[in-house]
Amino acid sequence: MKVQTKQAELLKTLEAEEIQRTKANLDALINCTQDLIWSVDANMRLITANYSFLEMVEAITGEPMREGDCVLFKEFGEERLEKWRQHYTRALKGERFTVHNEQYNPLKNNIRYSSISLNPMINVNGDIFGVACFSKDTTQNILNIQEIKENELRITQQNEQLHEIAEINAHEIRRPVASILGLTHLLKETGGMESNKEILQHLETAAEELDAIIKRIVDKTSP
Repeated sequence: MKVQTKQAELLKTLEAEEIQRTKANLDALINCTQDLIWSVDANMRLITANYSFLEMVEAITGEPMREGDCVLFKEFGEERLEKWRQHYTRALKGERFTVHNEQYNPLKNNIRYSSISLNPMINVNGDIFGVACFSKDTTQNILNIQEIKENELRITQQNEQLHEIAEINAHEIRRPVASILGLTHLLKETGGMESNKEILQHLETAAEELDAIIKRIVDKTSP
Protein backbone atom coordinates (compact mmCIF):
# COMPACT_ATOMS: atom_id res chain seq x y z
CA MET A 1 0.00 0.00 0.00
CA LYS A 2 2.78 2.39 0.92
CA VAL A 3 4.47 1.75 -2.42
CA GLN A 4 1.22 2.40 -4.27
CA THR A 5 0.64 5.55 -2.27
CA LYS A 6 4.11 6.84 -3.06
CA GLN A 7 3.63 6.00 -6.72
CA ALA A 8 0.33 7.87 -6.75
CA GLU A 9 1.91 10.87 -5.05
CA LEU A 10 4.81 10.79 -7.50
CA LEU A 11 2.37 10.62 -10.41
CA LYS A 12 0.43 13.62 -9.08
CA THR A 13 3.68 15.54 -8.64
CA LEU A 14 4.72 14.77 -12.20
CA GLU A 15 1.29 15.77 -13.49
CA ALA A 16 1.43 19.03 -11.53
CA GLU A 17 4.90 19.77 -12.89
CA GLU A 18 3.73 19.03 -16.43
CA ILE A 19 0.76 21.34 -15.96
CA GLN A 20 3.08 24.09 -14.70
CA ARG A 21 5.44 23.61 -17.65
CA THR A 22 2.54 23.72 -20.10
CA LYS A 23 1.18 26.87 -18.48
CA ALA A 24 4.64 28.48 -18.51
CA ASN A 25 5.02 27.62 -22.20
CA LEU A 26 1.61 29.05 -23.03
CA ASP A 27 2.36 32.22 -21.05
CA ALA A 28 5.65 32.63 -22.87
CA LEU A 29 3.93 32.06 -26.20
CA ILE A 30 1.24 34.72 -25.78
CA ASN A 31 3.54 37.21 -24.08
CA CYS A 32 6.36 37.17 -26.61
CA THR A 33 4.29 39.08 -29.18
CA GLN A 34 3.33 42.74 -29.53
CA ASP A 35 -0.10 41.66 -30.77
CA LEU A 36 -2.95 41.87 -28.26
CA ILE A 37 -4.48 38.62 -26.98
CA TRP A 38 -7.34 38.46 -24.50
CA SER A 39 -10.49 36.51 -23.65
CA VAL A 40 -13.76 37.52 -22.04
CA ASP A 41 -16.57 35.56 -20.38
CA ALA A 42 -20.29 35.66 -21.14
CA ASN A 43 -20.63 38.75 -18.91
CA MET A 44 -17.94 40.56 -20.91
CA ARG A 45 -15.42 40.38 -18.10
CA LEU A 46 -11.75 39.57 -18.56
CA ILE A 47 -10.73 35.92 -18.30
CA THR A 48 -7.09 36.26 -19.27
CA ALA A 49 -4.82 38.50 -21.36
CA ASN A 50 -1.21 38.88 -22.46
CA TYR A 51 1.13 41.65 -21.32
CA SER A 52 0.65 43.69 -24.48
CA PHE A 53 -3.10 43.89 -23.93
CA LEU A 54 -2.77 44.76 -20.25
CA GLU A 55 -0.17 47.42 -21.04
CA MET A 56 -2.42 48.99 -23.68
CA VAL A 57 -5.45 49.01 -21.36
CA GLU A 58 -3.51 50.61 -18.52
CA ALA A 59 -2.22 53.30 -20.91
CA ILE A 60 -5.81 54.05 -21.98
CA THR A 61 -7.55 53.90 -18.59
CA GLY A 62 -4.71 54.79 -16.25
CA GLU A 63 -5.53 51.73 -14.13
CA PRO A 64 -4.09 48.19 -14.17
CA MET A 65 -6.57 45.58 -15.34
CA ARG A 66 -7.21 42.29 -13.55
CA GLU A 67 -9.14 39.11 -14.23
CA GLY A 68 -12.85 39.67 -13.70
CA ASP A 69 -12.76 43.36 -14.70
CA CYS A 70 -15.23 44.54 -17.32
CA VAL A 71 -13.66 44.91 -20.78
CA LEU A 72 -16.08 47.67 -21.82
CA PHE A 73 -14.07 50.69 -20.73
CA LYS A 74 -15.88 53.99 -20.18
CA GLU A 75 -12.85 55.74 -21.72
CA PHE A 76 -13.97 54.36 -25.10
CA GLY A 77 -17.04 56.60 -25.14
CA GLU A 78 -20.63 55.48 -25.69
CA GLU A 79 -20.38 54.90 -29.44
CA ARG A 80 -17.28 52.74 -29.18
CA LEU A 81 -18.64 50.89 -26.15
CA GLU A 82 -21.81 49.97 -28.02
CA LYS A 83 -19.82 48.78 -31.04
CA TRP A 84 -17.70 46.45 -28.88
CA ARG A 85 -20.73 45.24 -26.94
CA GLN A 86 -22.20 44.17 -30.28
CA HIS A 87 -18.93 42.48 -31.32
CA TYR A 88 -18.77 40.40 -28.14
CA THR A 89 -22.48 39.55 -28.38
CA ARG A 90 -22.07 38.25 -31.93
CA ALA A 91 -19.18 36.01 -30.88
CA LEU A 92 -21.05 34.77 -27.80
CA LYS A 93 -23.84 33.66 -30.16
CA GLY A 94 -21.37 31.45 -32.02
CA GLU A 95 -20.15 33.70 -34.84
CA ARG A 96 -16.47 33.84 -35.84
CA PHE A 97 -15.48 37.06 -37.56
CA THR A 98 -12.83 39.72 -38.01
CA VAL A 99 -13.15 43.48 -37.55
CA HIS A 100 -10.78 46.26 -38.56
CA ASN A 101 -10.12 48.81 -35.87
CA GLU A 102 -8.61 52.29 -35.74
CA GLN A 103 -7.83 53.99 -32.45
CA TYR A 104 -5.38 56.27 -30.70
CA ASN A 105 -2.35 54.44 -29.30
CA PRO A 106 -1.20 56.20 -26.09
CA LEU A 107 1.95 54.04 -25.93
CA LYS A 108 3.32 55.41 -29.21
CA ASN A 109 1.25 58.60 -29.43
CA ASN A 110 -0.13 57.72 -32.85
CA ILE A 111 -3.08 56.05 -34.55
CA ARG A 112 -3.04 52.25 -34.29
CA TYR A 113 -4.69 50.19 -37.02
CA SER A 114 -5.48 46.58 -36.25
CA SER A 115 -7.24 43.49 -37.53
CA ILE A 116 -9.12 41.77 -34.68
CA SER A 117 -10.51 38.24 -34.85
CA LEU A 118 -13.20 37.20 -32.36
CA ASN A 119 -13.85 33.50 -31.78
CA PRO A 120 -16.39 31.84 -29.47
CA MET A 121 -14.88 29.66 -26.73
CA ILE A 122 -16.68 26.33 -26.36
CA ASN A 123 -16.47 23.92 -23.40
CA VAL A 124 -16.59 20.10 -23.48
CA ASN A 125 -20.40 20.20 -23.38
CA GLY A 126 -20.53 22.32 -26.50
CA ASP A 127 -21.62 25.45 -24.64
CA ILE A 128 -20.13 28.88 -25.44
CA PHE A 129 -18.64 30.37 -22.29
CA GLY A 130 -16.57 33.23 -23.65
CA VAL A 131 -14.77 34.92 -26.54
CA ALA A 132 -11.11 34.66 -27.54
CA CYS A 133 -9.77 37.82 -29.19
CA PHE A 134 -6.61 38.31 -31.25
CA SER A 135 -5.61 41.80 -32.38
CA LYS A 136 -2.88 42.03 -35.02
CA ASP A 137 -1.23 45.42 -35.52
CA THR A 138 -1.59 46.44 -39.20
CA THR A 139 -0.46 50.05 -38.75
CA GLN A 140 2.69 49.76 -40.86
CA ASN A 141 0.81 47.99 -43.66
CA ILE A 142 -1.85 50.72 -43.72
CA LEU A 143 0.79 53.46 -43.69
CA ASN A 144 2.66 51.75 -46.54
CA ILE A 145 -0.53 51.55 -48.61
CA GLN A 146 -1.32 55.20 -47.88
CA GLU A 147 2.21 56.21 -48.89
CA ILE A 148 1.94 54.26 -52.16
CA LYS A 149 -1.39 55.92 -52.97
CA GLU A 150 0.03 59.35 -52.15
CA ASN A 151 3.05 58.69 -54.39
CA GLU A 152 0.80 57.50 -57.22
CA LEU A 153 -1.35 60.63 -56.87
CA ARG A 154 1.74 62.86 -56.80
CA ILE A 155 3.17 61.19 -59.91
CA THR A 156 -0.17 61.55 -61.72
CA GLN A 157 -0.34 65.24 -60.81
CA GLN A 158 3.26 65.76 -61.93
CA ASN A 159 2.57 64.04 -65.25
CA GLU A 160 -0.50 66.23 -65.78
CA GLN A 161 1.54 69.33 -64.99
CA LEU A 162 4.34 68.26 -67.33
CA HIS A 163 1.86 67.64 -70.12
CA GLU A 164 0.27 71.03 -69.52
CA ILE A 165 3.68 72.74 -69.51
CA ALA A 166 4.68 70.90 -72.68
CA GLU A 167 1.51 72.01 -74.45
CA ILE A 168 1.98 75.62 -73.33
CA ASN A 169 5.62 75.62 -74.41
CA ALA A 170 4.76 73.95 -77.68
CA HIS A 171 2.12 76.54 -78.57
CA GLU A 172 4.26 79.47 -77.46
CA ILE A 173 7.39 78.25 -79.26
CA ARG A 174 5.57 77.17 -82.38
CA ARG A 175 4.32 80.67 -83.04
CA PRO A 176 7.79 82.16 -83.59
CA VAL A 177 8.87 78.98 -85.35
CA ALA A 178 5.95 79.38 -87.76
CA SER A 179 6.93 82.99 -88.24
CA ILE A 180 10.54 82.05 -89.01
CA LEU A 181 9.46 79.40 -91.49
CA GLY A 182 7.02 81.83 -93.09
CA LEU A 183 9.59 84.59 -93.39
CA THR A 184 12.22 82.32 -94.89
CA HIS A 185 9.67 81.09 -97.40
CA LEU A 186 8.66 84.68 -98.20
CA LEU A 187 12.28 85.74 -98.68
CA LYS A 188 12.81 82.82 -101.03
CA GLU A 189 9.72 83.71 -103.01
CA THR A 190 10.65 87.42 -103.30
CA GLY A 191 14.22 86.58 -104.25
CA GLY A 192 16.49 87.47 -101.39
CA MET A 193 20.01 88.71 -101.89
CA GLU A 194 22.44 86.04 -103.03
CA SER A 195 24.64 86.60 -99.97
CA ASN A 196 21.69 85.85 -97.69
CA LYS A 197 20.71 82.58 -99.32
CA GLU A 198 23.08 80.50 -97.19
CA ILE A 199 21.92 82.26 -94.02
CA LEU A 200 18.32 81.70 -94.98
CA GLN A 201 19.02 78.04 -95.60
CA HIS A 202 20.57 77.64 -92.15
CA LEU A 203 17.68 79.57 -90.59
CA GLU A 204 15.13 77.30 -92.25
CA THR A 205 17.00 74.16 -91.18
CA ALA A 206 17.24 75.35 -87.56
CA ALA A 207 13.53 76.22 -87.48
CA GLU A 208 12.61 72.77 -88.82
CA GLU A 209 14.81 71.06 -86.23
CA LEU A 210 13.24 73.13 -83.46
CA ASP A 211 9.76 72.24 -84.70
CA ALA A 212 10.68 68.53 -84.70
CA ILE A 213 11.97 68.78 -81.10
CA ILE A 214 8.71 70.39 -79.97
CA LYS A 215 6.72 67.58 -81.59
CA ARG A 216 8.80 64.97 -79.72
CA ILE A 217 8.25 66.78 -76.40
CA VAL A 218 4.47 66.81 -76.91
CA ASP A 219 4.46 63.13 -77.92
CA LYS A 220 6.50 62.04 -74.87
CA THR A 221 4.40 63.98 -72.37
CA SER A 222 1.02 63.00 -73.83
CA PRO A 223 -0.93 60.59 -71.55
